[in-house]
This record gives sequence, structure tokens and C-alpha cells, in this order.
Amino acid sequence: MSGTASDPDPEDDNLTYLWTHNHPGLVLNDADSPNATFTAPNVSADIPITFTLTVSDGTATATDHITITIADSANTPPTADAGSNLVLASGAQATITGSATDPDQADTLTFQWLQNPSDAGVVFESPNSLTTTITAPEVDSITQIALILRVSDGTDSHSAAILLIVTPSTP
Repeated sequence: MSGTASDPDPEDDNLTYLWTHNHPGLVLNDADSPNATFTAPNVSADIPITFTLTVSDGTATATDHITITIADSANTPPTADAGSNLVLASGAQATITGSATDPDQADTLTFQWLQNPSDAGVVFESPNSLTTTITAPEVDSITQIALILRVSDGTDSHSAAILLIVTPSTP
């Protein structure tokens, strides 16, 4: 921030400057000079901060105000929804569809389907799409596998899971 002042009295007094503000915790650098600086705080919502510049020649004082709005620049993570649980027979196929939302509309979302345990044998036809066809592994007994949809906005990610229950094929 830069403030200037002129003193019309002929005494040619030295001017003193003092910058103040109304935000607790904000540190002003060079607050006693015409040009003060600060580092904007991280905020979760836009907040206005009013700065006051007081200039004095030792006899008279002048004051001016400026309000600067600090914008919320924090990333909001996306939200994933993996859909509903399902039951499949060994080797059977099904199409699953997840969904995702992100309040930061400018973010580009990426998707990844995973399984837990990671070696469970589920085959994802399109593992990087919200909708994918899966093929259940061959099992000898009823097996539970978590199918996980991970959504990323490039900064943060969120995961959601559904339960796949795979039943053995009947002879």
C-alpha cells in the first residue's frame, strides 16, 4: 500500500506515517512509512480489511482509510459417490456408475476406480471414468470386495466405496 501526503505549512516539518488495520493477527511491514506491506492471510471466506493511514507533522494530523477484500483462495475438495452395493456371481459383469461434485467449478476432475484388496481380481473396463463395466473374479466362496471411486481436482481428492459381494458359480 502506498500513501502520500503534503504539508502546506511553511515550517517544512518532517511528516510521520502510521498504518493500522482492523484484522487481528495481520502483520504490517513498514507500518511507519508511506509504503506499508503485508502478506494476505489464508481465509475461508472473503473478508474486508480496513487500513487507516495517519500522517502528522507534529502539529496537525490527517487520516485516510482504504478497504481491501482478501478473497478465499483455498481449494475445496471434490466429493465422490461410488453408487450402491451389489452382488454378482463369479465371472459376471455389471456396469457401475459413480458421481462427483466440486464447488470449485474451474477444477478439472479425474477419476479412478480401485479395489480392496488390491489383488481381488475385479476387472475394470474403464477404470478412469465415472461409469465402468466390471467383471467379478472367479471365487470358491462368498467374497467381499470394496470398490473405491477416487476423485481428484488436482489438489485434493476424496474417495467413496461400495461393497461388491461375489458368489461362487453354481456347478
